[in-house]
Amino acid sequence: MNRRSYLIRLIILLSIFWLSLTQSFSPINLVTGFVVVMLSAYYYSMFSSENKITDIYRINPLIVIYYFFYLLYSMFRASFVIIYRMTQDPPSPGMVIIPTKLNGALSIAILSMSITLTPGTITVDYQEGMLHVLCMYSNQPMEILEQEVLGNYEEILYRIEQKQ
Repeated sequence: MNRRSYLIRLIILLSIFWLSLTQSFSPINLVTGFVVVMLSAYYYSMFSSENKITDIYRINPLIVIYYFFYLLYSMFRASFVIIYRMTQDPPSPGMVIIPTKLNGALSIAILSMSITLTPGTITVDYQEGMLHVLCMYSNQPMEILEQEVLGNYEEILYRIEQKQ
């Protein structure tokens, strides 16, 4: 992938990201977004080399899209599970330590953000392969908690990590 095609892809991706964040198609928003995206792409191209661009981003975009929709599904599902549990049982919050097999800093950061975005859980810390997660309902067996907290997030991220 040459530098020009990469920057075009980056501009398109950042533009989509801008529009999804602002959720407005007004002319002033489009112009502001264009300026922000172009400045971001320009500064990125100033501080990056050709080798860094082609080596870092070898992730299949279909896996990223799949992960995004799986995250949305998990957030939606977890919100209904939490609502149901709140009507049935009082919350029993507690800290749970969950091991992870991920090694990359980016994968661990994405995993912890995904866990935090899911209702009823907050990732507090990461130390030596262990995620410290605050759960709204921590009075369940550890195997069930691990499956509820990690879901398939870890498996998808692990596959991405192994392909790089």
